[in-house]
Amino acid sequence: MLLLTLVTGIAVSIATPFISSRFIDGVIGTATTRHLVMLAVITIALAFASQGIAVIETWVAESLSWDTTNAVRIDLIRHVLTLDTAFHTSHTVGELIDRVDGDVSLLARFLSRFTVVIIGNALLILAVLAMLTSLDIRIGIALGVVVVITLLVLTVIRHRATPLWQQERDASANWYGELGEYLDALEDIQAAKAAPWVLHQNTLATRIWYTATLRAGMMGYAMVSSTIALFGIGTAVVIGIAIVQVQNNAMTIGGVYLVLMYTLMLRSPVEQIRNELQDFQQADASIRRVIQLLNQQSALPDEGTSVMPSGNQPIVLNNVSFAWNPAHPVLREINITFSPGRVTGIVGRTGSGKTTLARLVCRMIDPDTGVVSIGDTDLRDVPLDQIRQRIGVMSQDVRIIHATLRDNLTWFDRDIPDDRLIALLTEVGLGDWWRGLPEGLGTWLGTGGLTLSAGESQLLACTRLLLGDPEIVILDEASSRLDPVSERKLHQAIARVTKDRTALIVAHRLETMAFADDILVLDEGRVLEHGSRTALMADPQSRFSQLIGQTAEEGLV
Repeated sequence: MLLLTLVTGIAVSIATPFISSRFIDGVIGTATTRHLVMLAVITIALAFASQGIAVIETWVAESLSWDTTNAVRIDLIRHVLTLDTAFHTSHTVGELIDRVDGDVSLLARFLSRFTVVIIGNALLILAVLAMLTSLDIRIGIALGVVVVITLLVLTVIRHRATPLWQQERDASANWYGELGEYLDALEDIQAAKAAPWVLHQNTLATRIWYTATLRAGMMGYAMVSSTIALFGIGTAVVIGIAIVQVQNNAMTIGGVYLVLMYTLMLRSPVEQIRNELQDFQQADASIRRVIQLLNQQSALPDEGTSVMPSGNQPIVLNNVSFAWNPAHPVLREINITFSPGRVTGIVGRTGSGKTTLARLVCRMIDPDTGVVSIGDTDLRDVPLDQIRQRIGVMSQDVRIIHATLRDNLTWFDRDIPDDRLIALLTEVGLGDWWRGLPEGLGTWLGTGGLTLSAGESQLLACTRLLLGDPEIVILDEASSRLDPVSERKLHQAIARVTKDRTALIVAHRLETMAFADDILVLDEGRVLEHGSRTALMADPQSRFSQLIGQTAEEGLV
């Protein structure tokens, strides 16, 4: 359909000035009124047809481009979701948004017109040159040379401009990344009166962006000026030839009009191609960045084919070491076994490796050396989807999305019955809260919806865990931001979540360890002690017992 529309549009564009030239010669000559009226009617009809064809071209091209770019967005989002924690730590949210949406939006604008403009105008150029050659071979050759030289110059400039536009896109992504960080830390910035510093940093980033945009834009203007100059020369040559032809009675006034109209018509498609090449400079840079992101490989290869053992199984860390920075190891030669069906509390100073160990167990990261296994199966041999289904994780940062309560709990799984959700909400202590909601499970949460307290968010996270019924549960600082009342409610929910499951609880607050059967104390990435909670508490020489005593003296328990 697009090809048919292009060909029809070209035919209309060629025919319109031809009919107009016949009208001019008819007025000067001896054409009848009826003949002139017919030519005028045809001209008007062609004008309406041209506009209708333009609308159809735009609709078809836009539909094609949005179908394509939406598919690219989906592929990018799917790929980004598979990338590991280290990647997301080293790339800000704003940067990723700019790359997933900003770069693809540029592609949408490019693809929506590129096929129509490049192919359609290339065919139009050939048709116009053919018509001009039929009128006067010298005019056809002169303008053909101008077109070829112009396109060659534009190609050279485009090649040089693409790296500049890539720098502009990188600067844009950097600015969006910094803006995202500032907005995320808005409360801290306001409290610290750090707005002047933020504005200064924003100024520095925008200066870099401005410089990159200016350099790329000036290269784009070089395309405009070169087109104007070359076609100015070509038009002057055509006018000179036409004047000579009229003086020799070899061309009529209508013929001169036709030559001038075709010359202007020839300039228009070349300028449109030039504009598309300018957009292509930006699109080319965006394409490279999209490909670069798609080529980014996760540090967690998902090539396992083994089946994770069912039932309660021990979690074994055999000679495990890990470092975000090779110069500063986080975990050092960890050898430990977490007994099946028991709850282990992990304590230690900030930076001792508690959260890192938890991430290794749920395979958010892989050890640099050693093996993390469930039973006798190395986690690296198990598909990631299976691990996510069998190991549930709850951190202190619970994400509530803009959706209904039901969708926040089920992640849009429509097969889960409402009765089960209501039973689980009641089980974790949210029964009265749920009954007080204006629309029950259909109440909207998140931005623009119902705002939840930290305690309510954590209890919803407990409901999510119970809904997935994982065999292994990891709670990472789940109660660190709660007031005492909310913390007591959460502790009751944690008791339900960890019941009859292998569980790891990472916490600074030692009262949270009341649920633990065993205690693991980490210090500078090494196992300081590991054993039964009651036994360690009874041993005055144990590090855990000393921590309990120190906390009691400070009035924290």
